[in-house]
Amino acid sequence: DHDELRQYLATALAANWNVLQATGVEKAWQVMLAEMPDVVVSDVMMEGPDGFELCRRMRADMRLSHIPLVLLTARAAHQSRMQGLQSGADAYLTKPFHLDELEQTLANLNQASAALNGLLDNQTGSLAKTLNNAEAVTANLKNNADNINATLTPQESVSSLLANMEMIEHIIHQAGGDIVVAARQYEIYKYMLRGTKSMQH
Repeated sequence: DHDELRQYLATALAANWNVLQATGVEKAWQVMLAEMPDVVVSDVMMEGPDGFELCRRMRADMRLSHIPLVLLTARAAHQSRMQGLQSGADAYLTKPFHLDELEQTLANLNQASAALNGLLDNQTGSLAKTLNNAEAVTANLKNNADNINATLTPQESVSSLLANMEMIEHIIHQAGGDIVVAARQYEIYKYMLRGTKSMQH
């Protein structure tokens, strides 16, 4: 927007936000890529690409698509509001605006974004643990197969390997695909198998 309003917003929001300023979409794009802001406030009418174009670019770029964006503009017509929301804006406020409404909107969007990031971090951590467990189970199975093959003839080794593969598939199926549960059940199966062999000897 024009310099006076942009400076007013920067000063008013500075109490709760670290404010970065840019004139125009191209400069704003460079600032966003360099700083990765928590939320973006943009006017619609600017020289060069407008605020709607900024929305579309952000939503199409994986690096910036997660950042909430608020359009703050004098274009109050329903068609303009719909165009802004369809372009990917999270909120559309019209001038003259109330500063407390803008501050609350920014706080709500930032809180929702932080909650989503926390959820994604938790899911990523759970996935990493599952993959680690899967790797451990795979290594354990390979070690067991190597131990079996070392004491069996080639024909017996193949038969034993096939039997173990069938048992593993059965255990995983019974566990509903949960690799952690399957690993525990496989350990129980091995324990019972060792007990059976001891009784036979």
